[in-house]
Amino acid sequence: MGIDIGGVSSSFVRSFGESGVLVEEVVDSSPAEKAGLQVADVILSVDGVPVADAEQYLSLMQTYTPDDTLVLELLRGRERLQQQIKLSRLPDGYEMTYTRDVFGLI
Repeated sequence: MGIDIGGVSSSFVRSFGESGVLVEEVVDSSPAEKAGLQVADVILSVDGVPVADAEQYLSLMQTYTPDDTLVLELLRGRERLQQQIKLSRLPDGYEMTYTRDVFGLI
């Protein structure tokens, strides 16, 4: 999809009464950027399935394939939004670049 995610804080859960995953980065020219996702958005659900944490989100995303279209329920500030996203294949060499940039390997 083209995002890096993290967990939301316990104070977020207390304040909003919900859990989800925090969008920490949106990759340029990715499906997420094209759909309008922004850093600091909180993903609450994917196709109506609530997302409690990053592990659940990643597990759920593995059930989709390139060219699938999904709907994310987001919290942006205090506003609830729904964003439709059409997934695509990772660009050639993406995994190697990601591994190098994130882990300093390769």
